[in-house]
Amino acid sequence: MKKIILSLTTIFILILASNSFAWTLVYSHDSSGNRTSGDLSLLVNAANNGNDIRFMLVGDTSNVIMDAQIVWVQNGIVYAQNKSMVSPEFVGDVLDFKANPYYGFHIVDTNGIVNISRWYISNNTSAGHTQHQFAIKWFIQ
Repeated sequence: MKKIILSLTTIFILILASNSFAWTLVYSHDSSGNRTSGDLSLLVNAANNGNDIRFMLVGDTSNVIMDAQIVWVQNGIVYAQNKSMVSPEFVGDVLDFKANPYYGFHIVDTNGIVNISRWYISNNTSAGHTQHQFAIKWFIQ
């Protein structure tokens, strides 16, 4: 009987632990910022409560998932920054670094705007700044 109780307790703890690390999709929008699923107020509340947030840039051939390292909420719009990307590129089915690598600093928002500032690693000079529109999925933990 003690072994059964111990086994059930272990299973319960494992289930509880696995759910505590789960990410939940709470909001998504198209590249123009039009809601496609979820509820923006859930994302705003999560940001205002300090929840961890991730976002997925939905691409034509691949998706990119990043942690929101810094989050702002202003006028009902959620903004997230990630500053950890180092110039990846696919060569066939292999993901590699570009020959002249640069840091990519991203700011994304719930209107679908993605701003990227790039800086070469070798000499700390600008590699350019671009603005794109992406469909984005937003997750909270």
